Amino acid sequence: MPESRALSLDQLAALFGFAPEDVALNRQGCFSLRQRQDLLYRNLGVVVRSVSVLLLGIILAVTLRTRADPAEWWVLVLLVSFGGLLLIITGWRALFPTVQVAVGPVVRAGNSADPHVQVGEHEFRIARRRWQRLPPALPGSYWVHHTSHRLLSIEPQPVSDQPSRYVRAE
Repeated sequence: MPESRALSLDQLAALFGFAPEDVALNRQGCFSLRQRQDLLYRNLGVVVRSVSVLLLGIILAVTLRTRADPAEWWVLVLLVSFGGLLLIITGWRALFPTVQVAVGPVVRAGNSADPHVQVGEHEFRIARRRWQRLPPALPGSYWVHHTSHRLLSIEPQPVSDQPSRYVRAE
C-alpha cells in the first residue's frame, strides 16, 4: 500500500467498528440510531454517577451543618454547588450532543492500558482490540467525526473538499 494513499471507507469501517451509513449521517451533523443509543448509554452512566456523588455531598453538608465550623461548612457547600453546576453541563451535553470534526492524519497513541488515536491535537479513546490492529499511523489525511472525545466515524479527506457543515473542534 503506498504511503500517501488513504484507506477506503470500508477499510476504516472495519478497523474502527462503524457502519458506512453512519458517515453519511455524521456529515449532515446527525447520529445514527446505534450511535445515539451508545451515547445515551455512556452518558447515562456518567450522569448517574454524578448524581450519586452530588447526593452524598448534600447529605454530608446537611449532616455537618450543626457540627462543623461555619467556614468549613461553606467550603463544602461551594464544592457541592460546583459539582451541581458540572452535573448540569454534563446533562446538557448528554441530552444535546453535536457532531464535530477533526481533520488530519490519524496516529495510534497511548498504550494497551489507555488506547486512543490522535488527530492533530485531539485524542479519541478506542477499544483495545481495535487499537492493537491499527498500524502506528494511517496513510493520508482523514475527517474524524466525533462528539466530545468519542469517535463516531472516520472517512478519507477529499483533496479539494472542506467540511463546511462541521463545527471545527479546535
